[in-house]
Amino acid sequence: MRGPGAGIDTRKIVGSVRCVYEAALVGYGPDAMGSCGGLGPDRVFQFTLSSTTRFVARSRGFDSLLYLREGCDGREVDCHDDVDVDTDRGSRITATLPAGTYHLFLDAY
Repeated sequence: MRGPGAGIDTRKIVGSVRCVYEAALVGYGPDAMGSCGGLGPDRVFQFTLSSTTRFVARSRGFDSLLYLREGCDGREVDCHDDVDVDTDRGSRITATLPAGTYHLFLDAY
């Protein structure tokens, strides 16, 4: 069993930033679940916004889900599964977020 904060990657975002992360789910457990599913292994990325920011997250390469929460156990902002069920099993979240700390979950279906 992993302790609090295990598996969380922390990033501080100030202003307009474009970041691309490559992340694998090998070695991670099924610790969380979004409203749109997520029974597979998951990773959590924490980030803090200092002002209202347009946010876009995209996963590719496997049948994945993305869900975004205000804080680790906070309100779910969005949950997305499958850009296109026939051609693209990746996921995408696009939102305008107020300043605050968020947790983006990358999960396998």
